[in-house]
Amino acid sequence: MLRKGMDDLFHEIQEDIRLEKIQKFWQSYGNYIVAGLVAVVIISASVTYWRHHQYKVRVEESQLYSAALGLAQDGKVEAAIASLAALSGRGGTYAALADFHRAALLTKQQKTKTPSQEAIKIYEQISRNRSVDAKLRHLATLHLVMGQVGTAEPKPMMELLRVAKVGSNPWSVLNSEMMAVLAHKSGDVAQAKSIYEDLLQTRSTALYSNVRLRAKIMSIRLGSN
Repeated sequence: MLRKGMDDLFHEIQEDIRLEKIQKFWQSYGNYIVAGLVAVVIISASVTYWRHHQYKVRVEESQLYSAALGLAQDGKVEAAIASLAALSGRGGTYAALADFHRAALLTKQQKTKTPSQEAIKIYEQISRNRSVDAKLRHLATLHLVMGQVGTAEPKPMMELLRVAKVGSNPWSVLNSEMMAVLAHKSGDVAQAKSIYEDLLQTRSTALYSNVRLRAKIMSIRLGSN
């Protein structure tokens, strides 16, 4: 009985010591623990709100973009251009797509195949906007060069294409074709022919079959000079 009583006493003392340590620890760090838990809850709620907000913004931009294209299809070109310009000011992927369509409509308005000066400025802005997806920037550069191939000096245009060619560029075949056109225009027939011959080795696809055909024609023409 005495031994059991002593064991119970020691156990009770150990529990008291444990409880005292917990109380001291909580007194020292309790506020920090509570603050940390509150911060986790706030951060989690903020992330959830931000994701929901971003989703709502994307849905809204998608609707505005579709509405603008609908105006263009109905022949309300001025209204479509205005709507696309408003969407452009919001930033993001839909803004870049809106800019591409706005440039196309501005060109269509002047009833020529070459882009209008305002369209060229839009392409230049897209190509320099680092917040825009690289693939869209490269496409804008290609449009920019194609729009000025008949008026601008070839070498600066070729340099733009060289920069755009670095890294992953889904438009690289069209990029190379424009490089060949510009090289020919600058008088460097050897470089133009070399690029066209490289293009002939491009894997034939529905997208690039016309490019290979043009490259073949130009290789023959340049080879006979």
